[in-house]
Amino acid sequence: MSNLNGPSLRGDIGCGCNAELLAAAQAMPLESADFVGTPKLDFEGWRAFLSASCGNQPNVVDPSVFTGWMRPISACGLAAAALKIECGFAATDFGRDVYRSERTYRDARNTGADYYYAVFQVAGRSALFQNDQVMQLVVGDVAFLDAARPAACFAGDAQWLRLQLPRQSLVSHLGREPQGGLCARGGTPAARLLFDLVRNADEGDGSVLSPADPYMRLAVYDLLGALFAPSEPSPISRYGDRLFARIRGVIKDGFADPDFGPREVAAEAGIASTPCSTKTLLDVSIPTRIILSTDGSLV
Repeated sequence: MSNLNGPSLRGDIGCGCNAELLAAAQAMPLESADFVGTPKLDFEGWRAFLSASCGNQPNVVDPSVFTGWMRPISACGLAAAALKIECGFAATDFGRDVYRSERTYRDARNTGADYYYAVFQVAGRSALFQNDQVMQLVVGDVAFLDAARPAACFAGDAQWLRLQLPRQSLVSHLGREPQGGLCARGGTPAARLLFDLVRNADEGDGSVLSPADPYMRLAVYDLLGALFAPSEPSPISRYGDRLFARIRGVIKDGFADPDFGPREVAAEAGIASTPCSTKTLLDVSIPTRIILSTDGSLV
């Protein structure tokens, strides 16, 4: 992570993906109603929380004046958290080093964090780094990161919503493996819809699941796909190629077995045995490739 400390990354934090909203963001007070009754964390408590949840190692200019809040929530059936920090300084007082949090490959491996996550800037501003990409966020912006890869965050007083995205289900839905280090401006329709959907979805502690959650979760995935779609998508993704190769190998190994069918293919390939799995087989193949029909015969 030493490349994150160089001079090229220490410029004006306000010239990023939504710079024209910077003045409004600076004038906007931190929202605190969401944290009424939430226990305050001192710097050591905050460090322990970050280290256990995602492997991040935070530092702050003055730990004695630091206060953090973390409220776990459920948004559209997905694990999420409302986060807030007060460092005693605005982000412009000491540049980007007022608060910093970094994660290395070793940190991610030790935590076992293997998921994607979206970060919504609710108040203040921050700069995130991953895969050599700089994501400078003001209110309304959303960043997309990979918890299994190194990352860094620099901020002053700030508030975020952090939405955890299961890797396998997101990749399966999008049909590709997205790369962390992406930023979407809050002024876009998809970003506004996603922000409002996630922010308004939590009406309690998440202990009661809603029958609508599976559908809302798919809406979240679709909006993420719209926000971070590749500029030139290929007709068959690398993920699709690997999935097809795995399915083809399973079929070759088990085709001689008269009891071998789509359910067995799904179990061996590690995909859901539902009507969606048949669509997956079709999506990742081309007409000259061998696929299974729903009755288990070859087509």
